Amino acid sequence: MSTLAELQSRFARALGGDVAGAEDWVIGGEFAADARLQIYRHNVDAMLTQYLQAAFPAVERLVGVDYFNGLARAYRTACPSSSGNLHDVGAALPAFLAQQLEGTVYAVIGDVARLEWAYQEALVAADARAFDVQAFLALSPEQHEMLNFSWAPSVRHVRSQYPIIALWEANRSPDAEAMDVQLDAGGDSLLIHRVNQKIVVRRLDPASDAFVSALMGDAPLGEAITALEAVDPTQDASALLFECIQSARIDGFLLP
Repeated sequence: MSTLAELQSRFARALGGDVAGAEDWVIGGEFAADARLQIYRHNVDAMLTQYLQAAFPAVERLVGVDYFNGLARAYRTACPSSSGNLHDVGAALPAFLAQQLEGTVYAVIGDVARLEWAYQEALVAADARAFDVQAFLALSPEQHEMLNFSWAPSVRHVRSQYPIIALWEANRSPDAEAMDVQLDAGGDSLLIHRVNQKIVVRRLDPASDAFVSALMGDAPLGEAITALEAVDPTQDASALLFECIQSARIDGFLLP
């Protein structure tokens, strides 16, 4: 007799299409074992497709419902989720789309998917810590350049050579206002984070992108300022840093 764990493992494999030997553990009757399991497979497929539609509404609208559903089926076959959390089902879809659409005029879809997944991750990320302003103010000016900063768990940085924020805003809901988005209009560097249960998407200029990228790559503040000034020496690094602190994007610092 199979143990409960063995039956659960067989059932999970059957949901993925492996029904070998199902007659041994599925109760027979009017319908064969495979037909009975097909009911469960259909329900799981419908549930996962609905979740992907909810998580990637702009992608679905850009490619069309039928094509999206086909992509969703191919994705689930190629990248079956091993997580018990439904939210994790969409984690690999942006990379899957990027691979599937690489070298085509639809390559931008993969970048839109990365933006949508960053949005989904920001929704469920842990809250930011309270930044210790007093400890920061107690540092000497000489110590500032050596500081490393930690970013709030909800912060995501998404870059694209395409104007993905415009595409996302024009397609994220069925009643979104139609926009004529030119794919050669320039790329986007976007910082996504959650503030008071609301997702904020901030578009970064090239100098701000250099500064944020350096800090998020664990560069000390002095190196991040150098990176910013190399792009735009007129930009105020202090103002950008304090904006990140005040908006709760940065939630801590470390002095080596």
